[in-house]
Amino acid sequence: MKSLATLIFLMLISLPLYAFQRDVVEHALKEGDYKGNLIAVSLTTTAAEKGDKDAQFFLATMYRDGKVIDENLQEAVKWFTKSAEQGHVEAQGVLGSMYYFGRGVPKNYQEAAKWVTKAAEQGLANAQYVLGTMYENGEGVSQNNQEALKWYKKSAAQGGVDAQYHLGEIYWNGIWVSQNRQEALKWYKSAAEQGDSHAQMKIGLEYFKGEFFPQNSEEAIRWFKKAAEQGLLSAQLLLGEIYWNGTSVKQDRQEAFKWYKLAAKQGDSTAQQKVALVYITGELTTQNFELATWWFKKAAEQGHAVAQYSLYMLYDEGYWVPKSHQEAVQWLKKSAEQGIAQAQSDLSVLYFNGKELPQNHREAFKWSKKAAEQGYAVAQFNLAKMYYNGYGVEKDIKKSYIWNAVAAASGHEDAKKYRDLDAENLSQDELYQAQSEAAELYEKYGSH
Repeated sequence: MKSLATLIFLMLISLPLYAFQRDVVEHALKEGDYKGNLIAVSLTTTAAEKGDKDAQFFLATMYRDGKVIDENLQEAVKWFTKSAEQGHVEAQGVLGSMYYFGRGVPKNYQEAAKWVTKAAEQGLANAQYVLGTMYENGEGVSQNNQEALKWYKKSAAQGGVDAQYHLGEIYWNGIWVSQNRQEALKWYKSAAEQGDSHAQMKIGLEYFKGEFFPQNSEEAIRWFKKAAEQGLLSAQLLLGEIYWNGTSVKQDRQEAFKWYKLAAKQGDSTAQQKVALVYITGELTTQNFELATWWFKKAAEQGHAVAQYSLYMLYDEGYWVPKSHQEAVQWLKKSAEQGIAQAQSDLSVLYFNGKELPQNHREAFKWSKKAAEQGYAVAQFNLAKMYYNGYGVEKDIKKSYIWNAVAAASGHEDAKKYRDLDAENLSQDELYQAQSEAAELYEKYGSH
């Protein structure tokens, strides 16, 4: 004799997929208990094979997601197709996306457009947005900006957040339409209120600047925080900067550090450099040189020039890391190549002295000149010495005077003395000319 559980199970799978069974299936799709999943699969398969379009959609979803049963994209496409052919709007939309991305079937924009259009015409907001992008990009349909705009508006009017944000972009930048910032902000705000982090950032910026909304720093911060709490990197960085500098808010470096850490964990090199400096000083958290070095490396490996220079100093002096001139020079070169004036000047000195690097006065001159032209007074003074002695360049007392004069005007004390010594070796005409050129160079390269 069959058990009561078996009788109930047989009775259930013999019925159409009505409300109770659908609840079981939905529970299974949310990764319910294993027994529930088995029952859900049996119920769904039986109903799907009998032609229930909802069951076909659920079964396709199970095969697509691979949570309740093993993933099988070909089976998913088969059941989405059966459901879609019966008019199931969500199945039509999903089937369109599978053709669009080539999941379980060869990529086919025309087939994608066919199914997305059916779903869009039935009022599915997400499908309307996708159809808009297909018209915008000319994928599976003839490129048509006005048709794209029509579908974006239909989706946005139903609360489609992606469409709302995209309409904001269209009106903000005047794409296919007359630029209308107020219309753009209307759509940005709709998207922001639904939780779109990029729209929240945009609304926050407008309150912060006060150009189109009344300036309101408190409201701006509120929107920035909404975006940042969703993990939007640009919002986290901006909050860090705002609180660090006390821009339109009371300075709160502890709050700034919190946001910088979140941005650093997302891989932003600027935030990583900032966090490393905080760990070195121990001003806002427990001093931790090991963590500081770790964050410097993270930033430096991503190409952050200041972090690279910081690592150079750590390895050069052996602070918290094994002393290594080879490692130090590697990071110094990277920083110098990215335009950090102090790194360029230090690299010039290494080439000049010929200790950590083979002596090369031409290279020394090259790097001193790069740093000098960024207004770095030490490099300007060193460049003058190279011109005076003819190291790496043809000897030229006049140019020595010029760079000493620029360095002196930039605040280098020793340069004043050597400028005056250079002057003694110039004729009056040469001196006047050198002074004029020095004034021009100071305007261009001085430390203002």
